[in-house]
Amino acid sequence: MVVPVVMICVRVAHLQLSLQDDYVLALSQTTETFDEIPARDGRILDADGNLLAGDIQQFGIAVYYPAIEDPPDDDWISAKAKPRLGKSDRRDKSKVALEKSKVISENEGLWEKLATLTERPLDEITESRRKVHARVSQIKESVQRRYRERRAEAETLAAREDSKSLSTWPTLWRRIHRAAVETPERSRGPRSIAEELEYCTVVTDITADMKAEIEANPERYPYTRIVVQSRRTYPRGELAGHLIGARKPLSDEDLKERKKAFPQGDPQDYRLGDRCGQFGLERSYDVHLKGVRGQRVLVKNRRGEIVESRVIREPRHGHDLVLTLDPHTQQRAEQILDEALMKVTPPGAIDTESIRGAVRESTCPQGGSIVALDIQTGAVIAAASAPRFDLNLLVSVDSDRWEDLKFDRRSPFLSRATQMALPPGSVF
Repeated sequence: MVVPVVMICVRVAHLQLSLQDDYVLALSQTTETFDEIPARDGRILDADGNLLAGDIQQFGIAVYYPAIEDPPDDDWISAKAKPRLGKSDRRDKSKVALEKSKVISENEGLWEKLATLTERPLDEITESRRKVHARVSQIKESVQRRYRERRAEAETLAAREDSKSLSTWPTLWRRIHRAAVETPERSRGPRSIAEELEYCTVVTDITADMKAEIEANPERYPYTRIVVQSRRTYPRGELAGHLIGARKPLSDEDLKERKKAFPQGDPQDYRLGDRCGQFGLERSYDVHLKGVRGQRVLVKNRRGEIVESRVIREPRHGHDLVLTLDPHTQQRAEQILDEALMKVTPPGAIDTESIRGAVRESTCPQGGSIVALDIQTGAVIAAASAPRFDLNLLVSVDSDRWEDLKFDRRSPFLSRATQMALPPGSVF
């Protein structure tokens, strides 16, 4: 009996004196995660300081990606189901299967609750889930493909080294070692990627009441998180629409083009879904209007609690753009164009201007433009083009109105003030 007791005492003394620092260090280890600090885009103002383009804050619902998958990952379902059972019940496959079915049912019920709360069709939310799943799956496939390509290159290089080796035993030992450390993950690539452990936005533009309902009832809406977003808005609608332009989210193709243009890194930190100027002043002054998000480091302990937060890059908000455009002159110019486009020349009318006395055919103006300049400074006071369109249609699409504009033969999206060579009217 004395020998085991002595051995235990020696081991306890060894733990207390020699290994104490190692255990304390393991308990005090922290992890660092990076968090983004949003930045707003600059506004566009007219000469009187009225807002022509700006951002408004809105809320969205983000859901933990494993809950978005359809069907959900079995390992994730098992990880949620087993903690609900006792240790002995976890060995009973029937009880585990029953609990897993409950987790799946609860997950599906979440989407029905979100559809009811946000007053959106369930099919619309399901389609949003599908798009998120397709995007993450595409990223994962790309990561695994690059991993397999690099691994194939490494295997080719190793085979060349083995063929050059004159000794048999070192070559055999390298092959045994590679076979011993080979795992399915090493052969196929990582089983999971970072995007599969993030919260992804599935519902946008919810009200403050919806936000409060989700935050007040986390047990009713598990795996969800409220995200703050911003949306571009054009309060004056059609006023100077061709001149102002619009900002729209970047597509995959747009992002690839920017990566080609900036192989060393995008100076404006554009990412998929970020708004970018598509035409007009929004595009010409995009480098000044675009805000660049900041970044901070969150240091968490082993329990996930934040113990330190430090900013490593301050957010840079976009600059405001103040125009020389006079809103009253611009509005009057657009009214004149609207009146002109409504005038129809009746058949058999006599031309009293270009060819005096000639009989004209029935015609209707297709479009026009008016540009007014300050003759002292050259400042643009008005730049009207007709027919026009509401810029907000590019932010929140109205299908019927969009179809009307798309098939309008007068080309309402064409800025006749800047994109057409037109004969000038009288300047006196």
